[in-house]
Amino acid sequence: MINTTRFMGYDKDRNGNLIINEEQAAIVGGYFKDYLSRSGISLIAKGLDVIKTISGKVKWAVSTVKDIIKNEKYIGDSLLQKTITKDFKKKRNKGEVPMYYVKDTHPAIISREDFKKAQELMVERAKPKDNVEGNREKYLKRYAFTSTVECGQCGKACKRHLDNCRNVAESICWVCSTYIIRKENFM
Repeated sequence: MINTTRFMGYDKDRNGNLIINEEQAAIVGGYFKDYLSRSGISLIAKGLDVIKTISGKVKWAVSTVKDIIKNEKYIGDSLLQKTITKDFKKKRNKGEVPMYYVKDTHPAIISREDFKKAQELMVERAKPKDNVEGNREKYLKRYAFTSTVECGQCGKACKRHLDNCRNVAESICWVCSTYIIRKENFM
């Protein structure tokens, strides 16, 4: 089951099958066209302030555009179990259960060739920044206390956190990564 209320380019018919929403599909196609013509994701997001997001907002997040360009659903395929429910909470599947890739589950908006080119371009653009899968070392040693400060409660690594960002009282502190990810664990 795919939730189309937060998924641009598709609607569901009476039987629950995905059908293309032509108006939204044109927008998605435009993202891919712009990206393949060498426009950056942030530039694409900035140029979309005249189009409302699927949730009705005017401002587009860079991560939203990036997620659209990375989403296999636009070529008609489905990666099943990307998210799972654990302890009554939905979370990203990080290998806890197997994922299944199924081809041609619904009509495609983007050609496989364009999708493949976009994925290759994304990897190519990440290389000069040394931001490729499996090579995250530059982020591990960015600050002096990285990987050295541990939480006294759970033992997990603490992360650098900017408190009161862009405020006169702005301060840097080190906070447990569990707290940052799931504040409700400590409340």
